[in-house]
Amino acid sequence: MRHVALVALASLTLVAPFAAPHDPAAADVSNRLAPPSSQFPLGTDGLGRCVLSRMLYAARVTMLSAAAATSIAMLAGTTAGVAAGYWGAWTDSAVGYLVNVFLAFPALLLALIFAAILGPGLGHGIVALSASGWTRYARVVRAIVRTERRARYVDASRAMGATPWHIVRVHVLPSVYPAISVMAMFGLANTVLSLSVLSFLGLGVVPPTPEWGAMIESSRPFLSIRPGLLLWPAGALIATMALLHWIGETTRENTRLDLRVEQ
Repeated sequence: MRHVALVALASLTLVAPFAAPHDPAAADVSNRLAPPSSQFPLGTDGLGRCVLSRMLYAARVTMLSAAAATSIAMLAGTTAGVAAGYWGAWTDSAVGYLVNVFLAFPALLLALIFAAILGPGLGHGIVALSASGWTRYARVVRAIVRTERRARYVDASRAMGATPWHIVRVHVLPSVYPAISVMAMFGLANTVLSLSVLSFLGLGVVPPTPEWGAMIESSRPFLSIRPGLLLWPAGALIATMALLHWIGETTRENTRLDLRVEQ
């Protein structure tokens, strides 16, 4: 079932150009705040843009950006965790120090700081979220690798002349995969929310690029007359996060992984 959900989310990022009835950036102030109709199934926003089209493109922007930020954070954290856990010594000390410094602050606060330094922009938002999220992967991977490197089959492989890279690739990384796959699902959900927060605060996407957080922010002046402008993107955001958390929980149960993933 979780595979079907993943396919549905992936498909959502691909159908926007084909399913959107209008250009999401096309403004028509003469038709602003129009109610739902056959031409505009979800109505129009304060600039006369099709809400449905913007919702579909926002799903594409949000999911692809969150997936990119999560992938970068996972790759960086896994690399740092493997290096610290397997080679130890000064590498372990350096990675451990960085992890402790980063974990001293909430991830969202770090992302806000990085985004404020880099400035608005989708690319900058991805970098900010990646820079604030890699530490969780590094800490968990380091702990797993420190245990695995002492395993008998690793000692046997080392005694047979296997190189450290071969040991890491063949023996260590497969033991790390279940943990990071579960963490990635929860991390993706949190990154979706964090990206929306950055956009809501003006530190994420740059208008007129559609994004759920930015759509929520732009709906505030019209809450009393068109509450749907807020409810549609907020509902999509909540539903996406709930679905990703459910996939993460299902994956954790199926892998029988006893892992506390920080939210």
